[in-house]
Amino acid sequence: MHPNQHLNPLSSYTLKHLPQDFIVIERASLNLLDQGSYLYIQCTKQERSTMEIASYLAKILGIKEKDVGYAGTKDTHAITTQYFSLREIKSQRLTNLKISNVDLKIIGYGQTPLSLGDLEGNHFQITLRNLNTNVSFPHLSIPHLSLSPNYFDEQRFSQHNIEVGRALLKKDFKKAATIIDHASCQEYITTHPTNPIAALRTLPDRLLRLYLNAYQSYLWNETVGMYLQQHSKEIYTSPYSAGSLIFIKDQERFIHLQFPLLGFATLQSPDPQIQHALSTILQRENLTATDFVIRQLPNLSLEGEMRSVFVRVEDLKVGEYDSDECFEGKYKLKVCFFLPKGSYATMFMRRLFMDESISYTHLSH
Repeated sequence: MHPNQHLNPLSSYTLKHLPQDFIVIERASLNLLDQGSYLYIQCTKQERSTMEIASYLAKILGIKEKDVGYAGTKDTHAITTQYFSLREIKSQRLTNLKISNVDLKIIGYGQTPLSLGDLEGNHFQITLRNLNTNVSFPHLSIPHLSLSPNYFDEQRFSQHNIEVGRALLKKDFKKAATIIDHASCQEYITTHPTNPIAALRTLPDRLLRLYLNAYQSYLWNETVGMYLQQHSKEIYTSPYSAGSLIFIKDQERFIHLQFPLLGFATLQSPDPQIQHALSTILQRENLTATDFVIRQLPNLSLEGEMRSVFVRVEDLKVGEYDSDECFEGKYKLKVCFFLPKGSYATMFMRRLFMDESISYTHLSH
């Protein structure tokens, strides 16, 4: 089976078979000026990660990596358009700059660097391939499919992200440094095996934060799934690399529900049912408030924040079936939509294929 092929109640589909099958266009809040401390550029890339581009720009322009800002990380195996800010760089420096599989466009200047809070959301153009002829979408008219579950999907986790994040949070720095597949960290821990913190400090803070956020995201998925399973009467369990995700029929009931991304400031909830889920996962993972404060690497301490359990899907458009040139005898279908920042298009794809014929498990509470 193709690594991005998913089985579901109606059929199977293949996602990201070609880079152009997954197009992401970022929508960010930019206060553009003729002059400013930061140069804003638009970057359209293919088969390149956001952090790779940020690192390359810093190196080629002779600035620190922390002086390259961006509003969100984007898929590597896709064609994505996003914005970067460059501190104290004039537009002329980019005139002859060439990066393979990357197009750069100068947007203007501003007085502030781009950060995660500047991202409004993303517009997606997705081509589903390897579809059978009997797939249909009568369920698109059902109001609850204007919502998408806001779970974190596979892209957040990779192979060892959760394990590294857990080790960092539990202050097992040697384990974290040993697991991280990064040349500078591996070189340092090999020559200085008794100083894992220094090995970790060879890496950018935002890379280390990525590992912590992966573990934090896993905990969020687990607590939300636990809560929905306990408070919804019809569920569908969908496996993924880090466990199982709980989908429900009655999404509209929970449209205003928010769950905390766990941190030292978000371990308590006034809602006893939410608190029960939080306490259960904290006990299972053997975590306390002090674990989320990393004094040895203070920039990585996790305060926590609230995240919506469901998000609205805007501008949903489904095209017509067409013959799939990549899979003989199969069909392809283009789906376009907008999601707010931090939400995963692949999660909506999972939900899109679940119509009224799905076999939900009926629970009695």
